Amino acid sequence: MHYYKLVGPDNKTYLSEEKGVLGGHRKLKIYGRLDCPSALRHIKAGHYVQYRVFFPDEETALAAGYRPCSVCMNEHYRLWKEGKLMRHAIRVTPILDSQNICSVHLADGTERCLTTEKLNCPDIAEKLRGGIEHCHIEIDDDFCVIVLSDDNMQWGYTVVWNYMENEIVHLVQTPFAVSAIVYDSQVIVMYLVQYWGHLADLWYSIEPLLEVNSEHEPDRIRLDMPIDDSVKGPDSCRITLQLGKVVFRAGNQEKAIKITAGAIK
Repeated sequence: MHYYKLVGPDNKTYLSEEKGVLGGHRKLKIYGRLDCPSALRHIKAGHYVQYRVFFPDEETALAAGYRPCSVCMNEHYRLWKEGKLMRHAIRVTPILDSQNICSVHLADGTERCLTTEKLNCPDIAEKLRGGIEHCHIEIDDDFCVIVLSDDNMQWGYTVVWNYMENEIVHLVQTPFAVSAIVYDSQVIVMYLVQYWGHLADLWYSIEPLLEVNSEHEPDRIRLDMPIDDSVKGPDSCRITLQLGKVVFRAGNQEKAIKITAGAIK
């Protein structure tokens, strides 16, 4: 059996059967991704190898006194510079049973869990007992953004949980939703509508962030993007932000829409 040398939270090296997921520089006290272009460039030049260390996860690297790389982990580096990283969630774990939706793991090593009781929506707890076909969960600053759908996607909710305050700030019905983000006190949702089991249309909606009404369903606006063979299903669709625009991606296609104050144009 092969063992890997990893660094623990006490800064001591130990042997592990699992390979490290992050690399670091022992002298500079920096950690980053294994494919970090800056680290790989220095390793190739022979200036990094003697100080190279590995960590099982980001919590361990932080506990050992390392800070994020400004190149490959620039968002976490920004939070670290602002003194906010230790209170920030660095990963989320879906649970999806009748009592729990997910848990977030904060950089300080603590964990917070979102329960179905917190949602105050019996329909979600009931659906979770039968299993959820599609679930998309992401950390978006202080928010955990959750999209839930059943197997035919004609049932669904988008939930935004402020994990810092342990408060539900957004909960509305979103059948056919596949992805969602928070931007400028708004929730932007992308939909992949199906007819008779076939992928048919792409839509989006924009709603106020502070909207908690389990009976409310947003008005959808059609996206002028044809569905081609590269769109295989919900996992083919994502929303991202780029240079002040919302970018809707579906398979190999994408469309950027400019955001103005309180609206999308």
